[in-house]
Amino acid sequence: MHELPHDNDQDRWMWTCCAAALQADIASWRRRNTRLLEINCGKGLCLQMLWECGFDVTGTAASPDERSAAAANAPYGTEILAASDDDIPVETDAFDWVILHLGEHDAAQMRQAVKEAVRIASRGVVISFWNRSSLLRALHAFGWSRITLPCRGLYVWQVLAAVRDLPCKKRLNGCLPLPLVSGLFSLLGGAGRICTALLGAWTLLRINLDPAASGTPLGLRTGHTGPLAQGAAVMECRAGGKN
Repeated sequence: MHELPHDNDQDRWMWTCCAAALQADIASWRRRNTRLLEINCGKGLCLQMLWECGFDVTGTAASPDERSAAAANAPYGTEILAASDDDIPVETDAFDWVILHLGEHDAAQMRQAVKEAVRIASRGVVISFWNRSSLLRALHAFGWSRITLPCRGLYVWQVLAAVRDLPCKKRLNGCLPLPLVSGLFSLLGGAGRICTALLGAWTLLRINLDPAASGTPLGLRTGHTGPLAQGAAVMECRAGGKN
């Protein structure tokens, strides 16, 4: 997501889809007095969004150009560390939450990057990556889509293999920028979420290291009168100040 350009409407639309998917995936993460590290923060666009969500954010990037861009785009005072994702100079459990963006990693690099993310996080990790087996990529290969993805990405099974030995609860989610198909999958409930993760252009794998520490709803929905979807992370706020 952080490597998406913003040169045209399609790229901006993709960014909106991915940002919404990430916000939904971390909706239950506690914000107050917690620290979040974004590994491979790129140009820092996601840092700004995470800061607006209420996190105390820090980013890492290996490239000097990316660090300069991140420093310019991130909230004022945000720390940008110079580090590769497989060797980050911070102590164990230094952050509550970690978001790790993977690119075209080989198996060894990916395992080490995941190991570092889990070492640093005390509560939870989200691993994001471009899905090499997505419907969008298949459509583009046959010339049926003009939308291109930033890199070849990884197969879902490769990332699952990297976290297989972690004795933690794991949850797949994804973003599929094909509205009609996404609407169909949404009708399938949990099975639809798995389909979106497996076939979506951008996939998220959430690892709960401390499930008891999560659960604070951050979203705000005003004027809502109907029942909420199961697991919706929102606070109810009706007119007149009544709960």
